[in-house]
Amino acid sequence: MFTRLRPIFALFVRSMREQSRAKFTPISRAAIALIILLFIAANERSFTNQSAPGQSVLMMLVMVNFFTIAIFGLSTFASAITEEKEEDTLGLLQMTKLNPLAILLGKSTARLCEGLLLLAVQVPFTMLCITLGGVSMHQVLRCYAILASFLFLLCNIALLWSVVCRRTKRATSMTTLTGIVLYILPMFLVALTFGARFRGQTSESWLASFVQWWMSINPIFDLTAAIQPRGSGLPFEVGSIGPSLICGVIFFCLAWMLFAPCCNSGAESAPRRPEKPTAQAIRRTSRPRAGRRAIAWKEFFFHGGGFRGLFIRFVSYAAVILFLVWWMVSILHEHVRSESIGIMFWISGLIAFSIEFGLMSARMFASERKNKTLGALYTLPLGTGRLIRHKILGSLSQLIPSVALSLLGLALLLTRSSGWNLHFNDGFLAGLFLSITWYIFFAVLVMYLSLRMRRAPFATGLCVMFFIYILIGFTFSGMFRHGDGTSQILSITAVAWIGIAIIASRIPGRIAIAAADE
Repeated sequence: MFTRLRPIFALFVRSMREQSRAKFTPISRAAIALIILLFIAANERSFTNQSAPGQSVLMMLVMVNFFTIAIFGLSTFASAITEEKEEDTLGLLQMTKLNPLAILLGKSTARLCEGLLLLAVQVPFTMLCITLGGVSMHQVLRCYAILASFLFLLCNIALLWSVVCRRTKRATSMTTLTGIVLYILPMFLVALTFGARFRGQTSESWLASFVQWWMSINPIFDLTAAIQPRGSGLPFEVGSIGPSLICGVIFFCLAWMLFAPCCNSGAESAPRRPEKPTAQAIRRTSRPRAGRRAIAWKEFFFHGGGFRGLFIRFVSYAAVILFLVWWMVSILHEHVRSESIGIMFWISGLIAFSIEFGLMSARMFASERKNKTLGALYTLPLGTGRLIRHKILGSLSQLIPSVALSLLGLALLLTRSSGWNLHFNDGFLAGLFLSITWYIFFAVLVMYLSLRMRRAPFATGLCVMFFIYILIGFTFSGMFRHGDGTSQILSITAVAWIGIAIIASRIPGRIAIAAADE
């Protein structure tokens, strides 16, 4: 019996061995343990002013784990099958004795096990929360069980879309959309339900009951109730472990069933003569001439979508903001002030800018490595510095919609609200310069990681930034308590610029190595 099952787990065992022998695996586990210890050490003095400091530490740790799982899941799990499709190697796997179940176990479940091991390494260090007071061992273990079940569900959702979609970008987008439907959309619906109750409409409906059950399986509320069973403030019972495991199994079975019709295509067969494009297709895909800055032109039109991509971003952001305005009107049942709209525009634009800025930095060289065009770009008579500048110039145009929304919201706040008057003193200017510095540091770090890593440079960059944030808080905590803060901010800014210079100096060498590897 076990001899027959051995081919099913052959690719799984090989993937687990490769991951366990990789350099990133022990480094990541040690970094996670070090982050937990540094976080506890940085907040040690504040524990004396709290009645249950263990609850605060556990809440911070599980929430960071939750959002890290979401980011890493979108970056890693969604490419399980699509990376084989993009490299035209899925047909080679199917020519062996590996059946669809063996391929799914080897390509996706091995990554799931690696994520579960990263969670397991935190449990002994998180037990320190019991010593701090306020939580029990049962609460700690339940929190990590909730995180593990959420990781299992996210892995199988991404696996399903990785089987269905052809490209990793499309699979990541569909996985994100599924997560929004499962976890974010019910929050708006339940707010509408409670708003109707506050207005006197107390009649229960099947939709309200369904939305309430939908909210009860949300891992965020389950984590909150597990840490604070009496003070969570939730008007309903929560439990996400069972539904997450059941839905994860369902999504895995759907991926198994759809593997044959979605992955057995003839695209990897012998090459055929390319068909000549028609005049209509040429008109539809025609673009202006490249001109002098051909690399920037290529970055803008091919990676950023050109003017069509800018229009789609504008429309998408405007649709999200209009939905939020409608939601506020439905909840408050009154006229929404311009200050509220300005805050909404500003925060939405800032969030969109931060996400696009990080993804742009990760995609700048990762897309060239995936398409194996970095070597051709490196041979152009431009120089590495000029090549990087042109790629940055072509990528910055993708941020125009989010920057426009942020500036529009900030203008509404400054012109309509007297409470938002800004005083341009030394502290404000130092904080603004530090924020810009952190954005530049994050972009340079993600660019460098995209040249060193094949998967998840954006998520790894976020984890590194969180580690640096904890380290700075641990190092400069005493200095901030004995000063006005301006000199400390300038010191941190100077250290950040030194880090930017060091990492940026390493990027040209990594580009040469990555180009030579092609």
